[in-house]
Amino acid sequence: MTCCGRAPVVRPRRGSAARYGAAAATMWLALGSARAQLVSDVVPTERIIPAKEKVDLDMQNARFHLGPVRLLPEFDVSNAGYNNNIFGQPRNPVGDWTASFNAGVRFIVPFGYKVYLLGDILPGYTWYANHSDLNNFTGTGGLSIDGFFNHLSFEAGGRASQSIVFYSEAPAPTLSKSARLFARTDVDLGSGFAAFIDAEGLRIRDSQEGVPLDARSGVIRFNRTDEAYSGGVRYKFGGGWTLTPEVQYTTTRFEVTPEQRNNQSVGYLLGLGYSRPRFYLDLVGGYREGDSYQGSTFPHYATPVGSYFVSYFITPWLEVRSNGERRVSYSLDVVNAYYYQMDIGGTLNIQVHPRILLKGFGLTGENKYPIPQPVGGTDLQRLDRITSYGGGVSVILTRRLTLTGLVTHRSDVSNVPSANYSLLQYSTFLSFTGEFMR
Repeated sequence: MTCCGRAPVVRPRRGSAARYGAAAATMWLALGSARAQLVSDVVPTERIIPAKEKVDLDMQNARFHLGPVRLLPEFDVSNAGYNNNIFGQPRNPVGDWTASFNAGVRFIVPFGYKVYLLGDILPGYTWYANHSDLNNFTGTGGLSIDGFFNHLSFEAGGRASQSIVFYSEAPAPTLSKSARLFARTDVDLGSGFAAFIDAEGLRIRDSQEGVPLDARSGVIRFNRTDEAYSGGVRYKFGGGWTLTPEVQYTTTRFEVTPEQRNNQSVGYLLGLGYSRPRFYLDLVGGYREGDSYQGSTFPHYATPVGSYFVSYFITPWLEVRSNGERRVSYSLDVVNAYYYQMDIGGTLNIQVHPRILLKGFGLTGENKYPIPQPVGGTDLQRLDRITSYGGGVSVILTRRLTLTGLVTHRSDVSNVPSANYSLLQYSTFLSFTGEFMR
């Protein structure tokens, strides 16, 4: 179970690392599963650099100053194009033109060389040409205090967002509002060892235009409050390798039918990481047990979980990426409170010119529901098979302006006929990172 929000984009230093690919956001134009608990068994599908290095890079790249405050303006256009099935209907699909716009600023306030106040405010708007009732103001904003000392680092803050998301079980535009609080502490123990403790809380409120607020259906069944507490050790060895054993405890309290869906879980996890300009690996595997919470009837589960992301530059102009996961995701189904999600995907990036990148991608997976449900007069254990593939081109137009166009096809085939759907989407992205969308 994991939050669906995209991980922050981080960029390596210019030079040899950038030669093998600056880390822009990995964009999968596929419908997401239900966002679930704040768990650490799902890794970001992009290259990540240490927090202190990211702050240093942002300090260097900030072109605007307001006294000690460093300002980094941001603007982007995403998902600008045509979707032939905006409501994910199995029959008589409805298409529309759509686009999302975001503009704002990130800021850094240094307090000496050890402590920083970090923040951003990025208001936005999502537009539909023929369905104005789906138009919504969106955006995100956050504030945190970060400290980086010789043997201790910490981060504490909060973030709020309002965005349009899509779920595989309810593939119509969903207005999702979330608020998140977090605190993290990392202590250097010496000899390559460090200990860490994390605490997070997440509040989610989802709604769909025109869907009645009914307890048996609709994305309001995802509305909840998650909490997660984790701790472990981190060991760096062998010139770039990191080993991370971790234990995590989570709780989830739902707004709708809490007597059936409130739950808690414990995860026993082991992470393995490697980071070099040509090769990057982030892998987590382990075991998670879930149980009822606060007297609910949530069914017990005990299952292997894990995920991975790998990026390898065969040559400076040819990158292969792959990612996959196995996790437990919350369900809208009245019978099944959750399902097991498994998928694996890959991306091929070919830089044919210093300013032109071609890309192709694909993903396949399945969602298994553990409890049989009545379908057509018989009990059926639901199984959904997901396929997504596409390609496109990313072009650096100027030093700061990047234009990307993608075509994506997605189909979900289920043994429950009402859950079948497919879509074809043409999308354009405009960003001011000056880097390829990989």
